[in-house]
Amino acid sequence: NDKGGQNINTLNYAPFTPSWPVMLEQTLKTLYPDANITFKNIAHGGKTAKWGSERLLTRLGYLERDFGWTYETPDLLILAYGGNDLTAGYTAEQFKGYMQSIITQYRGYKQDENAEILLWTETRHHTQVTQYTKENHEAYQNAYYELVNENEFTGLVDTLNVFNEVVQAKPET
Repeated sequence: NDKGGQNINTLNYAPFTPSWPVMLEQTLKTLYPDANITFKNIAHGGKTAKWGSERLLTRLGYLERDFGWTYETPDLLILAYGGNDLTAGYTAEQFKGYMQSIITQYRGYKQDENAEILLWTETRHHTQVTQYTKENHEAYQNAYYELVNENEFTGLVDTLNVFNEVVQAKPET
């Protein structure tokens, strides 16, 4: 939600799992039991990297105001933009520019040019989505890899490649 809260509720549909941010936090705590892990989700569904670049400092301000955090935290920023950018018609170059703006702003806010960032790619759109083309997805995927190569301490979770493998094994219906 707008104040960094997490949706811990499950949808009333199988497999009745918590939201992915809650599952990620649970997994990190399992993998690193001695670490002090606090996960705050300041995401806002349906938004683009342009929106995120224009509002990052305000969104991080929620953490300061509502949770008492300062520039010393968070230790890791996870950015999961792309799908809405693609359907909004942003070119890969525009998308990359907005993402770079977020990275630069975050590191300035944290006052640490080596602050860690994890990029999380979009998943593949259904072929009936107007903006879907293999070329569009490949251009966005290249933008992610360029961002990682051009920004130290930036990692990538490439869910697009995983999704492509699933589609090869199970065609869309």
